Amino acid sequence: MFVEIVKRQDDSNDGGLDVLVFGEKLTCDEHGHFLIPGQFVTGLKPADLPAGVGFRLLDQLRSGAGFYKEDCVVLRYHPEGQAIQVQVTTTYAAQEWDGLFNLQATIEARRLVVDQADGYHLEWHKADEECCEMVFTFQQETLEDDLERLMETICDRVRWVEEKANERLWYGGLGRLGKDDR
Repeated sequence: MFVEIVKRQDDSNDGGLDVLVFGEKLTCDEHGHFLIPGQFVTGLKPADLPAGVGFRLLDQLRSGAGFYKEDCVVLRYHPEGQAIQVQVTTTYAAQEWDGLFNLQATIEARRLVVDQADGYHLEWHKADEECCEMVFTFQQETLEDDLERLMETICDRVRWVEEKANERLWYGGLGRLGKDDR
C-alpha cells in the first residue's frame, strides 16, 4: 500500500489522522488538508488516495506544473463517482496586488468565467478595498490511472479560469463565453 491512514485519539485539525505516503508522514495544514509533495504524486494512482480526505500539492509536479501561490487547491477523491472533487480558493490582498488590471475587475472577470463555464461551480466570492477572494469547485474524472497526469490536467483547468478572465479584461469583453471556450 502506497498510502496509509493511521487514526489517533486526539482533537487536532487533521481529524486525528496521520497520512503516510511511501512511508513518509504528510504535514497537515491549519484547515485539515494534507500537503503532498509533487515527487510523491509520481507513481500514485487516483484510487491510492483515501476517499474524502483533503490533499493539497505542497510544491510542484515533476513537469514543473503547479498552482499559483494565491490559489489554495484542495483535492478529494470520491471512488463512487470515480472523480476528484477540486475546490479552489483564490485570495488576493489589495496592498500586494501587482496585476496589470484592477483587482476587483480581475476577480469579477474570473467570477463570470466560472459562472458561465460548463463544469465549474461558484461557491462564494467577495471583493472589497482590502481583499478579494473567490471559491469555486469542479470535478475531474479519474479516467487516468496516473495521478501525476491527472494533477497536470487539474492545474490546466485552474489556470484556464485565469487565462479566460485575462482575455476578457485585455480585449474588453465581459460577455458570455464563446463556442470555442470550455
